[in-house]
Parts: sequence; C-alpha cells; structure tokens
Amino acid sequence: MAEFPLEPQLSKILIASVDLGCADEILTVVAMLSVEQIFYRPKEKQAQADSKKAKFFQPEGDHLTLLTVYQSWKHNKFSNPWCYENFLQARSLRRAQDVRKQIASIMDRYKLEVESCGKHWNRVRKAICSGYFVNAAKKDQQEGEEGPTRRLQNTGGKPACLHPPFFCPLQPPTGMVDLPQIGTDIERVPPRVSSHRTQMAV
Repeated sequence: MAEFPLEPQLSKILIASVDLGCADEILTVVAMLSVEQIFYRPKEKQAQADSKKAKFFQPEGDHLTLLTVYQSWKHNKFSNPWCYENFLQARSLRRAQDVRKQIASIMDRYKLEVESCGKHWNRVRKAICSGYFVNAAKKDQQEGEEGPTRRLQNTGGKPACLHPPFFCPLQPPTGMVDLPQIGTDIERVPPRVSSHRTQMAV
C-alpha cells in the first residue's frame, strides 16, 4: 500500500480491486477522484448542462457516474470537442488520464493484474466499500419515507444526509458510502480535500 502515492483508503481500494477482478474500473475511479470537478455549468446554459450531465447519471452513485464519464470520453477517442459539447472540463479529464497511467505503471511494476469486470459493477462497489467502510451509513428507519431528505445513520451514530445532486427520489438507497474528493501526491501535487463529495448507494 505504501508504494502508491495515495491516501491509504484509495490504496486499499486498488489492492482489493485486483482480487475482485475490477482493477481497470477502480484505476479510473481513483484517477477521477483525484482531479478537480469535471462538470461545468455556465449560467447562461444551466438547463442544457444539467441535461447533458443526466446522460451520465448512474443510480448506484457518483463513483459509477465518474466511471461512465471517463469510459464515454475514451469511447469518443478522448475528444476535446466532445467534452465541450457535454459540458465537461477537458483539462480535468486529461489530468485524470495522466494520474491513471501513473498508477497503472506502479501496479504493473508490482505485477498486480489489471482486468475489467465489464458491467459487473457490484465488484467496483465492493472494492470502494473495502477502503471506505468507516464512511458507510444506513437508513434510519425512524425517519420514514416522506420528505425530500433521507436521513442515514453511520456506524458512529451521527446523522448524515444525501447530497442534493445525488438524491434520487424514485430510488432511495438503504445506505451510502460518502467520500471526500482527494488529491494525490503524484507529480508532487500536494494532497487536498475539496468541498466536492462523492456518494455511492449501497
């Protein structure tokens, strides 16, 4: 774990992903978590930007949404015009691509197998939970189903709420894993924690 220039939780996720057969996807998720916000929302085109962002939405959570964005960008040959059309920050995606390559080279050096799980994304979710189990929360049964906010109870007993952009009233989750967006030490970039958070339904 110490060989990765990452927070221990992210290193744990990478190692777990090898055993779960989803290292290719987890490499992408970790790289995407290490960059600034990839979506942008200009004032004069907010509805259009929201519509484009909705195309990438995955009900299982933000991590799989980020994975979908990267895979779509790759499918479109890492195109800058495609980023512009979809209100995505091309510079942030290129930074994620660089981080991904660097982490992949470390995994290659230590002969850690990088294979894809295809669309078996439950493996990806299991890998993420293996590193961030302390951030897990479950639905508070006393709160009921009504109301725009779903209160959840984490293992320490502190109440938590789903972040509004994540919240999906048609499919309320029974639990979640909440992560800060974290920078890496790759290329001597100082670690950072931004106000942007990612959440995954469990």
